[in-house]
Amino acid sequence: MKRFRVACLGAGYFAQFHLDAWQRAPQAELVAVADQDKKKAERAGVAPFTSLPEMLAATPPDILDIILPPDQQAEAIRTVLGSDLK
Repeated sequence: MKRFRVACLGAGYFAQFHLDAWQRAPQAELVAVADQDKKKAERAGVAPFTSLPEMLAATPPDILDIILPPDQQAEAIRTVLGSDLK
């Protein structure tokens, strides 16, 4: 079974549910979490980052889970589209 590399953007309250689901999914490998508050990102036990571009460059995922408030999601998507990740 191929495992997909997953990175999460956002480590606030709702992230706990996403992170738990990714960590339990046998086909997923959680590789990184980015949040403006690095201490929150560190709680996931994977590579922590404070910026999306830095995370994408250092740990390119197959799946990016955007766990941000709706008004911040479009900017995150534009960042991904402008990256080499495509």
